[in-house]
Formats: sequence, C-alpha cells, structure tokens
Amino acid sequence: MNHHPILAFAPDSRTQPTGLYPGNESLQSVLQPINAEMLFPKNVDALVSGHVHLVEIVSYATPQPTQIVSGNGGSWADMPLPHDLPPGATPAPGAVVESFVTTDRYGYMTLERDAEAGGAWRIEARDREGRVITTCSLRDRKTRCIPEALP
Repeated sequence: MNHHPILAFAPDSRTQPTGLYPGNESLQSVLQPINAEMLFPKNVDALVSGHVHLVEIVSYATPQPTQIVSGNGGSWADMPLPHDLPPGATPAPGAVVESFVTTDRYGYMTLERDAEAGGAWRIEARDREGRVITTCSLRDRKTRCIPEALP
C-alpha cells in the first residue's frame, strides 16, 4: 500500500479527452533495478494506492501485479480517465494492460478475502449510498471485474 500509484494512470488535463500520465516514474526507477520490468517480487499480487481521485483497477497480460486505486472518496480533483485506453497505453515500460476498469463516481472500495473462492480477494467499488459499482476477483496478480464498463 502506498500513496502514489506505481502501475496506474492519472488524467492529463492538457491532452484530453484521452490524455494519460503513466504510473509514478520516480518509484518505478527505484524498483526497476531490483526486479526488472516486473518491478515487484512474485509474491506481491496487488498494489493499493490513492492519490488519483478516481477508481482504477488495472490488470496486466505481463507479470506485473494488479494496481488498485481507491481515490474516489475525497474531493473531485481529477478528470475522468477514458474507459477505453488509447492503443499502446502503458503505465510502466514493459507493462501490457489486459483489463482496465475506472470510474469517477464518488464512493469507496472494500477488499476482503473470499474463503469460498479458494482465498481469492473480493474487491467491491461502491457509490456513496453503498450500491455496488463493480465487483472484482483478484487471484495470482490477475483481476476480473463485473461489470468492466462503468459509468
């Protein structure tokens, strides 16, 4: 858990509607010499952070861990991210995004171990009234969310 997302995006208001900043390059530069493009040891399945005032759940086709951003509980300081990433968009060198879920709806997120799912993590993003926006399952660095396309 850390404040600045390492493997997620932030909106770049100068180049909207699809402008993106990559993950935190300073933190990536410190991690890269230790674990190369994976950035993290194999026993790290997910990263949880805030800073960006949105929800983001980014899972990779490459071996990087899922990045979870739970930043929609504070002020609305950021523009929404595009629901469909531009071709080739990556938060870090060598990271290939497999699935990307985002919303700027105000709310919160919960993570809990799902004993019935063999120890996978259940992630729920909820709005401020407690209604589920999306439900995700995290296992072995991979995350699957239903629905993937969020308002």
